[in-house]
Amino acid sequence: MHFQHALPMPPPPTMADIAKTLGINKSTVSRALRGDSRVKAATRERIVKEAERLGYQLDPALSALAEARWRKGTRSTQRNWAALITPEYWEIEGRQTHHQLEELARQQGYVITRIEVNASTSPKVFNRQLLARGVSGVLLLPVYNRELAMSFPWAELNWKDYCWVQIKESFLSSHAHRVLNNTFSNTLLALGKMVELGFQRIAFIREPSSWSRVNIRQQAAFLQFEITHPEISLLDVTFSDSISRSGAQNEAMQFRPDALLLSYSNLLTKLDSSLRDLPFASLYVNDPNGGEAGVYSPIERIYTEAVNVLEHLSRRRETDLPEYRKTTTVDGVWVQGSNLNRKEFHGPRGKQNQVFSKM
Repeated sequence: MHFQHALPMPPPPTMADIAKTLGINKSTVSRALRGDSRVKAATRERIVKEAERLGYQLDPALSALAEARWRKGTRSTQRNWAALITPEYWEIEGRQTHHQLEELARQQGYVITRIEVNASTSPKVFNRQLLARGVSGVLLLPVYNRELAMSFPWAELNWKDYCWVQIKESFLSSHAHRVLNNTFSNTLLALGKMVELGFQRIAFIREPSSWSRVNIRQQAAFLQFEITHPEISLLDVTFSDSISRSGAQNEAMQFRPDALLLSYSNLLTKLDSSLRDLPFASLYVNDPNGGEAGVYSPIERIYTEAVNVLEHLSRRRETDLPEYRKTTTVDGVWVQGSNLNRKEFHGPRGKQNQVFSKM
């Protein structure tokens, strides 16, 4: 009987191997892999690439021990987060709102690095950037490009080593903890405020959102309000390219509403002139000082909640996607506007709206 002896496995690569290959000190390698901001970005990038080439794996237990020892001294490392950003984000949200997010993170002791993802981005490069910057958590900003969300290989991101929080509705369907506008509560708020102002026949005209979850929450809130306020006449009308616009508008006009609740204020321009003259409110007011009535969802509240959630996860080192995702919702606030005080409206028990009196 012959026995074939297995060759001994080569020892795993060490920081010393990386340092020797690059001709730098081992301590520099250690600091770079921990994300120490005192190591130049270019040097960190070289070290990370070499670590990947050699197959070096950072031991999380030793890393945590080294960080604890480091923090006991007089020196401290910079705490880093990353923000995953797509090109469309800047066009829709604007840079000023993103600066608010960075300032809120700074107040918690974190610095946010912006990492853009587009159609040509490699997941490997993205993972390398996270490692090179010593990131502990990632804020997933809204992905507004459906094609990018469907085609990008999100599964190849290194989810297991970082904490993740998704902000607002997005075409990216991750299982990260998330912070969203409270669409259900906001719809109830708008309907309630309109009734308080004396409107008795309200047509809720909705243009379907890109996200089915939003449509479901809006419809659920409408149905609940309809049940709890039987004395109010309500109509739910869906208005889109896939549904006959003339049919939807005819249904609304036959209902003879005294006010409209619109899912978006720009929907007003698509309506017949007889409907455009009615008092109206919107579920999404862009500027609380713009004179438009409806629900305003302050972005700073959403960002504040997202930063608090990610700080909690980072402090507890709760990396990877959770088994049970938590959703934090942020309520909007009602703002009064002149568009709910149209001259055609005569009050809850006054004459019928002049717009329809000629019909």
